[in-house]
Amino acid sequence: MFTWICPKCGMEVSPSYNECPQCAGKLDQPATGEPLKPVEPPAFGGVTAPPVPPPAPAPVPAQSLPPTPYQPPRSGMPGWLVTLLVAGGLIAVVGGGVYLYNLKKTPPAPAAQVTLPGRAESAPLQPHPYAKYIELSGVRITEEHDKPQVAVLVVNHSGAELPPLDILVHLKAVTATGQSEPEATFTLKVPSLAPYSAKDLTTGLQTKKRAYELADWQFLRSEFQILTPPAA
Repeated sequence: MFTWICPKCGMEVSPSYNECPQCAGKLDQPATGEPLKPVEPPAFGGVTAPPVPPPAPAPVPAQSLPPTPYQPPRSGMPGWLVTLLVAGGLIAVVGGGVYLYNLKKTPPAPAAQVTLPGRAESAPLQPHPYAKYIELSGVRITEEHDKPQVAVLVVNHSGAELPPLDILVHLKAVTATGQSEPEATFTLKVPSLAPYSAKDLTTGLQTKKRAYELADWQFLRSEFQILTPPAA
């Protein structure tokens, strides 16, 4: 004969019952304040019913999760660009230093050599007795037809008349250190000068520079030598 199992208490019930007698009797009893005890399912043939799994934990609401810390956006130039700029700056500094070093080592261009007719270039010029009476001043440098020219005022500080003289003049530029560098050379043919008189003369200028490349007049100094032999 077949029996059926009560789904509430797990009791084996005869097929002649439509309801479980045990569960039906409990429903008829008045309710008490005691809590109902869970009924363990009976074991059949040494086999125990599997335990009821515990309920799954409720999902944690999104609001209870800890907030993600704020990370500010990264700013600034990328590393490769910084490296490129630093390398370019170092190359510019080293190149500038080498250029200045080579510029200081380059010697200044020597002044043009003047060879007078009938006079050996290596012959030394002796001091002339008229040199202490002559002054060269008012040097003005101009350019005409792409050729530099110089105008100078020749002054006679002597109480006697001076004969015609040939004068070799060297123009030198005074640097910030007090040294003088040759800039140009020219020769003056000075006519006879009356006592305490002066003459303004103009002649060609021998130089390797253009007129605008020479030093300003306030930085030019003139050194001269009288080429005409003194009178016997």
